Amino acid sequence: MARPSVKAERTEEILDAFERCVARLGIEGTTLERIAEESGLRRSLLRYHVGNRDKMVQALADRYIKNSREEARKFLAAMPSSNTSLALLDYFFTDTSEEERRRVLVAQALVSGVDLYPAIKEQMTQWHRNFVLVLCQVIRVDYPEASDTDRSEVAWGIVSLLFNVQLLAALSSNEEFLNDGRRAADRLLTSLACEPVQASQPVEELVEEPF
Repeated sequence: MARPSVKAERTEEILDAFERCVARLGIEGTTLERIAEESGLRRSLLRYHVGNRDKMVQALADRYIKNSREEARKFLAAMPSSNTSLALLDYFFTDTSEEERRRVLVAQALVSGVDLYPAIKEQMTQWHRNFVLVLCQVIRVDYPEASDTDRSEVAWGIVSLLFNVQLLAALSSNEEFLNDGRRAADRLLTSLACEPVQASQPVEELVEEPF
């Protein structure tokens, strides 16, 4: 396997540093000086390898979407053939790692930044739609008799809970908020008022191209 070019390596280092800063400070709070300090590279190298600020935000959004697709595939592959609702709750409401919290906070920052960086608005809008769609497909396995509208509303609520949990984690222990969020998500799922059934096909086959 060919070794990545120096430019590709530096680009990843810069985007890693940008992502860490954005998770802590938001997009507008992340200056080029902060990124340079976080990455250990000079400001001139940031521009050389990634470009100006608009291009840097675009590159971060592009990378986030790409990584989200991979995460969605892993998520779908991890789903069992039945009782997917329980697996969904386990998947989204048990990880207390800083990496998971950072991933959610970066998404929030990108969504919050669409007014200032309109080039990423459609991208992030479609990302959210597809996130909800993936959850709808998983929920459908356990609740095939629920209406599409009801499943969509529950999926939308679970996505909102997931992001709110990570946003509020700074107020208390992340584990405490995850537990509260899990109970709220479980209540949303049980509101569909259908008995879980055996899936007729693997979950990963329900979504052709997540995100």
